Amino acid sequence: VVAGQTITYRKSLNPGNKFELHTRMLGFHDKWSYISQTFYIGETVYAHAIVRARFLRKTGGTVPEDEVIAVAGTCPDDRKIPQWIITWTENTKNSVSSQSGQ
Repeated sequence: VVAGQTITYRKSLNPGNKFELHTRMLGFHDKWSYISQTFYIGETVYAHAIVRARFLRKTGGTVPEDEVIAVAGTCPDDRKIPQWIITWTENTKNSVSSQSGQ
């Protein structure tokens, strides 16, 4: 389940464009998995996204980090994400809370 993402477009991705999506696991913080996704056409980067997500079991509950890594294939050894991503997460949560009056 995607809870948040930020994406930077360097070039337009137009309808019908065929692109390659390179995905890699960045790490974990709290109950969240953080994923980097880069969109390529040829060797040119068209967009880059950071995704905050949680992997859920069909039977309920969150899939543990080790199981996510087993499926993803790789993850940084320390599993820690950069501070700017934690700050981004906090800021987006605060923004949503202030807009909803909570």
